[in-house]
Amino acid sequence: GTILPAIVLVGEVAGETNRDPSVGDNPLTLLVGVMYRVNRRVSVDSSLTAGLTSPSPDYGASLGVSYTF
Repeated sequence: GTILPAIVLVGEVAGETNRDPSVGDNPLTLLVGVMYRVNRRVSVDSSLTAGLTSPSPDYGASLGVSYTF
């Protein structure tokens, strides 16, 4: 949802099929992040992730810059 016109909260649950058949669970992660629109073309984003199943990484973080052409 939008907090201010330039700030947006995002969330995602992502899963995939495990390529290792010896592991019973499939990786499943939860991502929560924020995007800040610097101007019409440039956004800065950051997020935190948490693994929801054992084959997923326990946690993670990202920071990025997007440019719209």
